Amino acid sequence: MAAKKKTKKVAPKKKVAAKKKPIAAKKKVAAKKAAPKKKVAAKKPAPKKKPAPKPPPASPPVSEPTVFAFTEEIAAFCELVNSGGAGDADLEGYQSFNEQYKPSDWARNPAVDSQLLTFAMDGAGGQFSLWLQPGRALHENPVVQLGDDGELNVLASDFPSFVALVGAGVNLFTRETEALTPQARIQEFLRERWADRSFEAPAAILATAQGSWPGFEEWLRAQVPN
Repeated sequence: MAAKKKTKKVAPKKKVAAKKKPIAAKKKVAAKKAAPKKKVAAKKPAPKKKPAPKPPPASPPVSEPTVFAFTEEIAAFCELVNSGGAGDADLEGYQSFNEQYKPSDWARNPAVDSQLLTFAMDGAGGQFSLWLQPGRALHENPVVQLGDDGELNVLASDFPSFVALVGAGVNLFTRETEALTPQARIQEFLRERWADRSFEAPAAILATAQGSWPGFEEWLRAQVPN
């Protein structure tokens, strides 16, 4: 019989122990770990600025009442009357508008003093005034009478025509135009100041004025408080 071959026993392989990483390497690895991110505190929104308070609306300017001064012609006429130039006429000139008795004394309403300008008076407190109209120079406004007994009359369409009535000797209260006594100094004044103008007869001056301004009495009585 053939002899059996003996198989060689292979020695078991030795397990190679895993090489330990050096401690330093571990430290390096540890160093590579990212440091934890610091939490950034959320920025608080800046407080909103309160808008500055709006200034109160400017109040509209208060309009001052217009102050009218005598024209040279009115001042000279009043001075002439006060020096006796109108004869026995019961007429006294002012030195400024609404100086003594004024329209508001008649109407009991201060507002009329800006529309009626009294330049002369009679001994009882009746007034002779310019009734202001839009767009007219002072001496172009009609002359009206505010009587002390309540009567209202339009005497002339403008100041020169009123001077013509006085120069003709018309009684301003009765408005009588017959048997007149002309006043020479007033008539001379009229010719000097308005040399380029001719005037109607006294009756025509009165009629023209009353026909041109028929609404005066109604207007002024409407200004009187109830």
